[in-house]
Amino acid sequence: FRDETNKDIYINSPADNQLALYASAGVGINVTPDYSLHVVGDYNLAKFNTTRSGSDGVYVQLEHFSSSPANDDNLAYLIFKGYNDAVPPEEINYGVIETRSADVTNSTEDGKMIFRTMVAGTDTRNLVINNGYVGIGTDSPSVGLEVEGGNNTAAKIGIINTAPSPDNSWTIHAQYNDQTLRFLGDSTTVLQMVDTGEVGIGATPGTLFEMTSTAPYLTIKN
Repeated sequence: FRDETNKDIYINSPADNQLALYASAGVGINVTPDYSLHVVGDYNLAKFNTTRSGSDGVYVQLEHFSSSPANDDNLAYLIFKGYNDAVPPEEINYGVIETRSADVTNSTEDGKMIFRTMVAGTDTRNLVINNGYVGIGTDSPSVGLEVEGGNNTAAKIGIINTAPSPDNSWTIHAQYNDQTLRFLGDSTTVLQMVDTGEVGIGATPGTLFEMTSTAPYLTIKN
């Protein structure tokens, strides 16, 4: 069906909108479109198959074309929306994957990917990949993996083996108030290193090496 007045095209009927091409709005499947392509369905909305032989798979391209590209241009977003339990429910961006052009200089281009999630009601940058480095809690990592946080929990790295019972849990963090790097086993501080060179086992060191234990023995074997 074609609407000669608006130059719109429908497959089925204007009321059903199973497939509608609007001259002024875009393409809608089961909906009057709010975007260039707008699809509404009950469950499985899209599927892409390739019949190409060899090792190549499906190729999906999101491209931002600009005649004057600049550093930090927003190139593409993938937004994962849902609703909260407010009355009436509010639409929330629960997750976002964002891609930017960190550096557009010819032959030295750099890309940046930002992963954001909603944390306690706030849109939060959780993970950033920038210039080949990975950052957690920072937008500008300067080493292979950089973790930043405003407290001992946020700036903590955890390693947990769930095979035993209870779990074998280890964490590493930079203590906020005494310039130590601490290794904890099952929440107990085992090893501390101070940025001035002191090392402590079972204690915050006051000398170059300090060990505190109910059985403070040091064994050296050949």
